This record gives sequence, C-alpha cells and structure tokens, in this order.
Amino acid sequence: FRAGFDAEDSRLVVTSSPLLLGTNITQAVETLRTAGFSKRDVLALSRSVPGFLGSRTCALLDELAERGFPRPECVRLIVAQPGLLAYDLPQRLGQLCELGFSHKEALSMARQRPALFNANVSDTLAALERHGGLAAADARKVVGAFPAALGYNLPERVARLRAEGVAIDPATGAADDTLLAKLLKRCPKLLGYDVGARLGGLHEVGFSRDGALRLVHANPKVLSYDAAAQFGRLERLGGWSREEVRAMVLTFPPLLGLDVDRNVGPKLRYLRARCGLTSAAAAAWPGAFGYSLDKRIAPRVEVLRARGVDACPSLSS
Repeated sequence: FRAGFDAEDSRLVVTSSPLLLGTNITQAVETLRTAGFSKRDVLALSRSVPGFLGSRTCALLDELAERGFPRPECVRLIVAQPGLLAYDLPQRLGQLCELGFSHKEALSMARQRPALFNANVSDTLAALERHGGLAAADARKVVGAFPAALGYNLPERVARLRAEGVAIDPATGAADDTLLAKLLKRCPKLLGYDVGARLGGLHEVGFSRDGALRLVHANPKVLSYDAAAQFGRLERLGGWSREEVRAMVLTFPPLLGLDVDRNVGPKLRYLRARCGLTSAAAAAWPGAFGYSLDKRIAPRVEVLRARGVDACPSLSS
C-alpha cells in the first residue's frame, strides 16, 4: 500500500508473482523509478507483467546499457511494449545491431514493430537489395524507417509496384529500377500503400497515367492520400474548378495531404480578409498553404501592410 498499490492491485500482483512476498516492495518500486519508470508505469507494468517488480528488470536495463543501448530509450521500449520482456532483449537487439542497425534504430524498430523478433530481418534486407535494387545501407534505412515492411511479402510488393508502373520513367516510357530504389529510399511506406487504388484515385480526378507517375516521382507520399476526396474538399472550400485544383496539386503536391478544415481553410480566409486574395490568385500560389499561418503568413502580412507593400507576392521571399 505504501508503494501506491490498492488492495485489488496488491492481490493481483502477489498472485501472479508469489515470490514478491519476500521482496521489499517499496524499495523495488523506488529502484525502478530511479531507473526511469514513472510511478504510473511501475503500477501498470506490475499488473500486466509477472515479476516486473523483481530485480531482473533493473539487471536487464544494466545489461542493455552495458551493450550501448541508452537507458531512457530502453525504459520507453518496455513501457510501450511490455510483452518484449518475454524475450532475451539484449540478444535480440544485439542481433539487429550485428546486421548494421544502430542501437537507437534497433530500439525504435522494436517499439514500432515488436513482431520483428519473430521475423527474419536478414531475409527482408536481402529481398530489398535483390528485388528493390537497394544497396545494403539503403535497405537498412528503409526497414529502420518502416519496420512494418518486415511483415510483408516483399518480392510480391515490389512486383506490384512495378506492375503499376511506379518504376517507369515517364520521360522515356522505359522501366528504370534505379527510380524504384530512389522512391523507396525517399518514402519507405510506399511498400505499404495500396498503389493501384491510389493511382486510380489520381486518374479519377483527371491525371493521365504519365501525369500521375510524374506526381508520384516528385512526391511519392501522394500515394498515401485519397485524391478524389481531397479534390472535393478543396473545390468546395475555394470554389475552384477541378482543373484549377489539379494545377495547384501539380505545383504543390503536399496540398493533397493538408487538412482542409484546420490548415488550408484558415489560411485562405485570413489571406482573403487581410490581403483581398481572390480564389484565382490563391490557385496560382498554392505553396502559401504550406507556410505556418501564425509563424510566417500573419506576421509578414502585418509587417508588409504597415509598410504599404502588397503582401501576397512578398510572402514567399
């Protein structure tokens, strides 16, 4: 009770770990808090992980620290994924480092994708090198940034990207594996996108096949967005035609991913009210929606207005 457990929690913890009856619970809790766990974390983990209050947890953190894993990151990993305590963490994380991942990358991957300890990471890296045309270091970066790739059939995923034309150079019409490798390095999540559906969405709003591929090559993240839905929102907001929105997206592809209600809308309303910006002028200048309203647009507008300068053409300089 002095350690913060109520009666029910105390019964639950002792039932799951009877050996704790011989442990100084207050001292064990303080030791874990000194190691970096919050009181709330200690209580929650004690309920869900038998033996968490024992000395093994601190010994584990010490061993990981000796191997070069930052203690605060290890604590965050255990809090986020307590089930990983069932594994030999020093050994499993060490195996990732042997493959070339840094200590922080290994911890981050385990936090994002705990199932990676049941995956064959070396086979995944080899598949990215063989089928995706990636160098070994780049394959590690892709998996480190997107560990969910460890759960995919990568030869099949890469073949699907090729079948959808992602590896085709629009300028020549020929397949270019270096393009695919570059896209995967820039956007590892490309492996997880439903590329066919997303390209279909771009075709639906009027992009030709080559136009859609050019857009993807310029900014592969556009494949994570629902183009048809975003076009509809933008058309309603600004009264723009589909052709105007398409031109805006070609000029500023991130527009497809901006929140219309909380991002684009407030900026458009502000520029209309303070600068007299028309919808046509906004359509010719979509990059403005990528700026912060509070930190860039509004302060500059107010300074320029005070000096009698037309604000809109000056904001981007």
